[in-house]
Amino acid sequence: MPRTITIPAFACLLAVFSTAAASDPAPPATPEQEKFFEEKVRPVLAANCQECHGTKKQESGLRLDSRQAIIDGGDSGQRAVVPGDPDRSLLIKAVNHIGDYQMPPKKKLTDNDISALTEWVKVGLPWPAAASAPVEAKKSATDLAQQHRQTHWAYQPVLRPVTPSFQHSSFSIHNSLDNFVAAKLIEKKLTQSPAADRRTLMRRLSFDLVGLPPTPD
Repeated sequence: MPRTITIPAFACLLAVFSTAAASDPAPPATPEQEKFFEEKVRPVLAANCQECHGTKKQESGLRLDSRQAIIDGGDSGQRAVVPGDPDRSLLIKAVNHIGDYQMPPKKKLTDNDISALTEWVKVGLPWPAAASAPVEAKKSATDLAQQHRQTHWAYQPVLRPVTPSFQHSSFSIHNSLDNFVAAKLIEKKLTQSPAADRRTLMRRLSFDLVGLPPTPD
């Protein structure tokens, strides 16, 4: 008597297979693989892929900021990467500018970058746990903004600096600003340029104010 599968049982099997196909968990990355990812792979993805295939923008429905997203692929319905098999991986063909997909479209990656991505796929696409967040930035936008405020000159409190004082006969000093300029020139072992003539000053003034050279008149 032939065995039959009831509808509920078939639905359970279908769910199991769908889950298995949709998820391909990453094996634990070794310290060597983590170092390889951080030094060779992450910079390539961040510099060349994240602008078009990251958190803010996903051309052709493809994201390259997580292992599972890379495997799932984009709107084509094909996997972007087959872990362990670079020859069957669309991503590797794309970075080699083979076939219909060419990434990046304007300029091919260097041979070293392509070799790094190929080796990464060959060893199973290891993805360190620390890189589970989007690879374009390890720090949050808030952290970066806070760091920017702490270090950028425009956000520092206004202070009255001490005017440098020195005796240097080869420098022409007319005001306190000249003291700062001269101090930097001395620090860099540079000499002061000669004073500009009236014609040169007029040209500079015209370019500064209107962006064009003065008229002959």
